[in-house]
Amino acid sequence: MWRLAALALQCPPHRNPPAAVTELIPLIDAIDAVLPQTQCTKCGYQGCRPYAEAIAAGDAINKCPPGGQAGIAKLAQLLDRPAIPLDTSHGEEPTELKVAFIREAECIGCTKCIQACPVDAILGAAKLMHTVISDICTGCDLCVAPCPVDCIDMVPAADQQPSATAVQQKADLSRERFNRRNTRLQQQADARAARKQARIEFHEQTENASSEARNAAVLAALAAVREKAAQQSVDEQRVKLEKTLAAAEERFARAEAKVREAEQRQPEQLSVLLARREDMRFKVEETRKKLAALDTPAPAASTDAARSAVERMLAARSRKTDRQRLDEALATLDNKLAALQQQLASADGEEAIFLQEDIERLQRKREQLLAE
Repeated sequence: MWRLAALALQCPPHRNPPAAVTELIPLIDAIDAVLPQTQCTKCGYQGCRPYAEAIAAGDAINKCPPGGQAGIAKLAQLLDRPAIPLDTSHGEEPTELKVAFIREAECIGCTKCIQACPVDAILGAAKLMHTVISDICTGCDLCVAPCPVDCIDMVPAADQQPSATAVQQKADLSRERFNRRNTRLQQQADARAARKQARIEFHEQTENASSEARNAAVLAALAAVREKAAQQSVDEQRVKLEKTLAAAEERFARAEAKVREAEQRQPEQLSVLLARREDMRFKVEETRKKLAALDTPAPAASTDAARSAVERMLAARSRKTDRQRLDEALATLDNKLAALQQQLASADGEEAIFLQEDIERLQRKREQLLAE
């Protein structure tokens, strides 16, 4: 069955992968059992098992120098393929069995050889002397190149002619140690990845929490500033309206007195003075209504609208300097004064008196602004 499967794998590959890859596992196991389990990677794969999988998929059977010509013959018989010479581009067949040996006096304890050994055949720790367990060493020589002080030699093994049973036992042990090492390294890699992910999530959560706290603090401070600004705006409006009301009541009182005087002495001016008095009465009533509205809670919609208006006003104010705001206020007063003075030029009687009073009031306000 394995030979038929191997012959099928040598055919040109199909576009679609086989439906049941697991059917190849017995064949891969049989090929892996023939390989020497040195895990030397000379074949171009990361161990004997990956090379066995490649052979089962159709790769050449002559890429294993440690197995030599004898190993090629076994694979050819197993797979019903022709026995071909060793591909020496992957290395020469060894003439003797070798194991690694560390010159311990020269070892600096860098652990690079420990990291390279595929079967954990080297004992040691960082900054401490290392040594090779020769009975476990497969002779792969992967530890030689990484050594920074070149203190590792490949020396002949003690037993140059081990029995077939001993060879098989060591191959099985090497396979088991190789698989255990790979499992351990994978578990360590998974643990590192999990810790890294946990740190990332922790930092993200902490950063999000900090951002939320900062945002909440900023929003609270902004709300407090807005509330204070809104209250200041209301207080400013109240002061302004109270001044306006006082002035309007004073002018109404003067208009009322002039009406009473005209009833007795100047009846021809009574109609004009009555109209002026009603204007002052309307001004007083409107100002009182506005003052009362400041102390009356506004509906939610109007409150939101007022808040938005205040925010727009504050934003507009924040974009202007004090000097700019003063210049704009003075310009407004000057425009009003110019308009009143123009009206005063053509007015007479009581109307001229009222216009002159308005001009004087605006001039006092202008002087007050300049003094501030």
